Amino acid sequence: MLSKIVSVAAGTTQTILFNATGAKRTSASNSGKPTITIIIAGGATATVATRTAEGGTAVAVADGNLSGTISASKSDVVEGTIHSIDVTAAVATVTVEIAFPEDI
Repeated sequence: MLSKIVSVAAGTTQTILFNATGAKRTSASNSGKPTITIIIAGGATATVATRTAEGGTAVAVADGNLSGTISASKSDVVEGTIHSIDVTAAVATVTVEIAFPEDI
């Protein structure tokens, strides 16, 4: 598994790629599917969108733990093909943790 931890400043959107750039190799078990955790603290909120291809359109997560406006720490496994995610932080900085198989 590879993993990344990214801070998203309040009022900004950060695109996080599911690739080895800036990632660390972990020895944790490999679920075989990308996992995303959004850490919310201090009254922050965030929204998450996914992109299937480089340069593709960001589509808001429609269901599951990462859909809508996130106002508490949440985690979910992502199904399907994912190139990247866009995380938008409102009010305060949020932390995003992702883990994904090396063969993505």
